[in-house]
Amino acid sequence: MKGYIKLHRKLLENPIFTSERGFRIWLWCLMRAGHKERDIYFGKEKIHLKVGQFVYGRDSAGESLGLSPSTVRNWIETLKVDRYLDIKSTNKYSIITILKWNEYQVKDNKVDNKVKTDEKPNNTNKNDKNVKNTTRVFKKSEFLYGKLKDGTTIYKVNGNLRLKGADGEFYNYGGELKDVIK
Repeated sequence: MKGYIKLHRKLLENPIFTSERGFRIWLWCLMRAGHKERDIYFGKEKIHLKVGQFVYGRDSAGESLGLSPSTVRNWIETLKVDRYLDIKSTNKYSIITILKWNEYQVKDNKVDNKVKTDEKPNNTNKNDKNVKNTTRVFKKSEFLYGKLKDGTTIYKVNGNLRLKGADGEFYNYGGELKDVIK
């Protein structure tokens, strides 16, 4: 897995922070959870995972965390009781869902793109394509920064790199500059 997760400083005030093992297991869960929907195979069975979900097995989790499977199981159950996560189990595997995943990982990424009424565009060339968002119109040629290898266009707005999501909103680009092709 690659990428990152967001952690807010208020986590320091959360009761889970007071337990080294509990906090370690909670962070492991956050890092294991997917940031987008995906299909995976578990053996020959295809499993559809939603955002904030991952497949869990206490033995492999214990091995990964360097803890006994019973310690991991007990803490996962505690996290379930305390409403950090939910578990759906079968006889082969369990799917863990991080409750409030979108609140933890997505909410603060949105960028306020409102333009003040006294701002004027720097370039008024009518041949430029307009890139529209519900709150902002700007000239593509003025703000185009580059593309990612997957074809996603990156814009530089007010000195910050942004990418346009499928929902039409702009988000901070948190990736590596070396991944942007100019």
